[in-house]
Amino acid sequence: MTRTETDPSTVPTGWRTHYPGKIVWSFLCAISALIYLIAMLFINIIPSWRSNRHWSYTQAFLGSIIKFVSTIITHLRIVDSLDLNPGKLGDRFIVIQPAPLMVYTEHLKSESVTPKPIGATWYPSVPSKEELEGSKIVLWFHSGSFIYLTGRPSDSDKPARSLNSCLGPKTFSLWVQYRLAECKNDPTPFPGPMQDALTSYLYLTQELSIDPCKIIVGGDSSGATMAIGLVRYLQVYRNDKAKMELPYQFPTLPHACIMLSPSVDYCTEADVEELSTHRNVKLDYLVPQMLAWGSHAFAPPPIDLDSPYISPVRYPFSTTVPIYVQSGGAEILCDTIRSFVKIMQDIKGNKLEYFEMPHAPHDVFAIGYYAGWKKEALMICEEVAGFISRLNEQHPVRRSITSLPADPIPEDDREQLIDPKDVILVDT
Repeated sequence: MTRTETDPSTVPTGWRTHYPGKIVWSFLCAISALIYLIAMLFINIIPSWRSNRHWSYTQAFLGSIIKFVSTIITHLRIVDSLDLNPGKLGDRFIVIQPAPLMVYTEHLKSESVTPKPIGATWYPSVPSKEELEGSKIVLWFHSGSFIYLTGRPSDSDKPARSLNSCLGPKTFSLWVQYRLAECKNDPTPFPGPMQDALTSYLYLTQELSIDPCKIIVGGDSSGATMAIGLVRYLQVYRNDKAKMELPYQFPTLPHACIMLSPSVDYCTEADVEELSTHRNVKLDYLVPQMLAWGSHAFAPPPIDLDSPYISPVRYPFSTTVPIYVQSGGAEILCDTIRSFVKIMQDIKGNKLEYFEMPHAPHDVFAIGYYAGWKKEALMICEEVAGFISRLNEQHPVRRSITSLPADPIPEDDREQLIDPKDVILVDT
């Protein structure tokens, strides 16, 4: 069963989410964590006892710890807070003002949620006017289930710098601190984050006058929802400009769109029961309750989850923007990602490349540096760089740079996205 509206009961409530109950529960969790930590130290010594026998000791141990911590965070309803203070970042952190209100139309228009100023961080530094002219520009939307993270170095430095490094020395990336749906000081549900995606793109193309053909938009996990939503919005505007009647000079489409472990079906992510029975639920560090909570924060009732900008897997579209999609064979979102790849590839003219890393959990690009998957995280960045290089050299997009799914998936359950002869195995 899939949901069309989120379930309010998935939001963490009760005595554990408020003081002094939160302090008591935190103390109990600290004791449990110590016992669990000791148990995992010994259990993961034996490969056959690990969540996945292909994982290293470090991967299995850290993965179990991350999942345990994620569960505690969900129980306590711990959330981030955002501000527009640059702090130690200085001029690397910028504040972007929203575009004219008329630009945010159709699905991005809301009476209760309006565009506001947002923050963003440049990596590795603020580009000069001269540097902008000859550089690749990456516009990136971070992960976090619309509940966590900021795109600042405190949570995004390693993936941001790794991606820049693989794309080449003349690369600058702007990581957007978009408004979070669950936030201490300014909770902003849909379409707020989507408005922020458009705000940041217009900043690059209008205020900085960057040629869209130099811009690569991308995101990981929930950030990928924003990236493909931005592409859809720009594509729709391009196709239906007369219909939308916007008296505003709108930019053309970006050079490419990168989607890493993308969230593409919130109808599924909002369903705790369905996620809890997924074959990979014991492998992935993602907690179904946290996903459902994030879904409710992002799209609370009466917002319909069955929407092009919330569950894009249900609304394939034609686009001239080449798309790169990556997933892990051991993540609970892999089925919806495969379905998205298939329906988008089936549309004539679409260029989409897919890479599935066997045995990998969710969003190795972001979590890999802290969970024993550093080599794989770098491989993902290198694969993205290869994709961009092929586009620049006008080589045909390889329909499927894909590797075999994780072993726990029975052969009969493996969805064949492509002809087996087209599969390129990647040794990780």
